[in-house]
Amino acid sequence: MKRKRREVGQARKRLSELDRIFKRIYEDNISGKINDSRFQKLSADYEKEQAELTEKMQLWEQEITKQEEE
Repeated sequence: MKRKRREVGQARKRLSELDRIFKRIYEDNISGKINDSRFQKLSADYEKEQAELTEKMQLWEQEITKQEEE
C-alpha cells in the first residue's frame, strides 16, 4: 500500500510536469520555434501519457481505498 501511495504521488507530480511541458511547447509553436506538425506529434504523445497516468492513478487509488477498508 505504501508503494502504491508513492506511485500515486509520483504520477501526480508527472501530470503537473506534463502540463508545464505542454504549455511550453504550445508557446514554442505560437512563437514559431517549432512547426505545427512537430507540435501535433509532441502534444499527442504528452496527451497519451497523461491519459495513461490518470487511468493508472485511478486504479491505484481504488486499490488503496479497498485495502484501507479491509
